[in-house]
Amino acid sequence: MSNLLDRASILLTPTAYGDNELNCIKPNTSEGDFDFTRVTTATRVNSEGYIESVAANLPRIDYLGGTGHILLEPQSTNKLTESETFSTWENIYVLLTSTNIVAPDGSNSAIKMSSSNLAPREHKIAIDTDTNNATDTIFAKMGEVRFIYNRRKSSTGSWQFVIFDLQEGVVVANNYPSGAAYPKITYYGNGWYRCEVYYNGLNNAQTGWGLSEGNNQAFTPTNTTDGLYIWGAQQEDLSFATSYIPTTSSTVTRSADVAINSGSSDLISSTEGVLYAEFSDLSNNVDTLRFINIGDISNVFHNRISLGFMNDNRILFEVKNNNNTEMVYFDNTTNVLQFNKMCIKYKNNDCSVFINGVKVHEDTNVTIPSNLNTLIMAAYTNGTLALQGKVKSVAVFKEALTDEELTCLTT
Repeated sequence: MSNLLDRASILLTPTAYGDNELNCIKPNTSEGDFDFTRVTTATRVNSEGYIESVAANLPRIDYLGGTGHILLEPQSTNKLTESETFSTWENIYVLLTSTNIVAPDGSNSAIKMSSSNLAPREHKIAIDTDTNNATDTIFAKMGEVRFIYNRRKSSTGSWQFVIFDLQEGVVVANNYPSGAAYPKITYYGNGWYRCEVYYNGLNNAQTGWGLSEGNNQAFTPTNTTDGLYIWGAQQEDLSFATSYIPTTSSTVTRSADVAINSGSSDLISSTEGVLYAEFSDLSNNVDTLRFINIGDISNVFHNRISLGFMNDNRILFEVKNNNNTEMVYFDNTTNVLQFNKMCIKYKNNDCSVFINGVKVHEDTNVTIPSNLNTLIMAAYTNGTLALQGKVKSVAVFKEALTDEELTCLTT
């Protein structure tokens, strides 16, 4: 496949740049593949597996999962203060102790949470924010205690709980009403998990994280030293968790990553070609369109070759000419949370779609728009509905590759 990518007229792939990956997109210069902006700092998981800060207006190559990919996220705010020290949180029958345990950012800043007395009840930290639909997350690592829970009050019932197993890396309990809480757990290495719950409807502002025996929120300690380790709490008014946003005494907002446009009429053919991408969605709860387009810079939405994600977790492939839909194909069988290799070949009366090595659609009655001159990772020319996702590679070819080549390219 590398030989095929070498034939691309436009190629964006972080793995081509070795460990100096942040040079793969140079912001606002003619040397870069894309015009990239993000006006605040942001974090990523580096190639050594630690969370680190990246300066404003530099793209993030994130290694969560082991392979580098360009991370493009929407704006978000961490509404929880003291996200690493928990110094302003309410301690409900718990002790918080500084340790020398290495935290997910590589520092010795992990906090141990243990019980402050031997009462059989809740032992947790808690903080108030608001009752917006929100996603709560915390990084946690097993100590003598194996389970951690999150507890909030749903709009349809009393206080409920979600319990995470920090040994097996699974959700072991969720007793919220159907559709009220969506838990997830993700491994970050060195024994650390990020525990996540999206809450769809709340009637209490408090969120809490506490010790559990694995079956409910009650915990019966035998001493005041056994516990588990916590770090990096976050609450966002989104339906999914984004990268960690550290806070101290106030909330912090990370702005959106926007990689808008690249290329020119010299690099893009309006007669025939291929648009290829290997990328994944951020979540199956995203409610916006996420497109990669070859189009007319004066009106990308009306004249374009597109692939991307719909807001109902389907993958869209489309050709539009003067706002007329010449070809459209929706795929709802592919897991959008996994990295998928996909492409659309375009040529007058000869279009086809490949996903992960399989031709899934073709159309022999298509008129290609005549002024394809830009590659844009957004639904509109002005960057509205910018692409959100994890991108390993984007390529444009000025020729329509053969079915054999497209099978190889997407396998």
